[in-house]
Amino acid sequence: MTLLASKAWLRESPRVLTGVEMLRDRACTAGGWNAGNSVVFGVHLDPHPDFTAMALLALRAFVSDADPFVEKGLTYLGGRMRSLTSPYSLAWTVMALAAYDSDAAAACQERLSACLHSDAIDRMPVPALALCALAIETPPFTFQKDDQ
Repeated sequence: MTLLASKAWLRESPRVLTGVEMLRDRACTAGGWNAGNSVVFGVHLDPHPDFTAMALLALRAFVSDADPFVEKGLTYLGGRMRSLTSPYSLAWTVMALAAYDSDAAAACQERLSACLHSDAIDRMPVPALALCALAIETPPFTFQKDDQ
């Protein structure tokens, strides 16, 4: 999130490079990211869609679309979105896929809209509901300059 804030506030800092390198270091071997390290006690941990989407959005302004970490993360999200049922994870996934102009963004946005028409919306925390509102906008909010 610090990388997104740095970009939004147009603040340059040598620590941005450190943040990018940290995300690269924490990338899971299967593609994507989780909430911490990618390997613990020699065990490769699984990525999570919400953290993968957040990392991809953060990296968007600082690395090329052809970056291997970005490509693996997008591949992971594209495959994983078909089985997602959490509106929170779907919202993050929509925004990340849209930021990279992925063809899968529209299908993911449809899945999110379908989830929001259920009675689960009444039990959603307000921050998650706000995130979903940003994701179902046309075009989805992506934390990129074009969104402003």
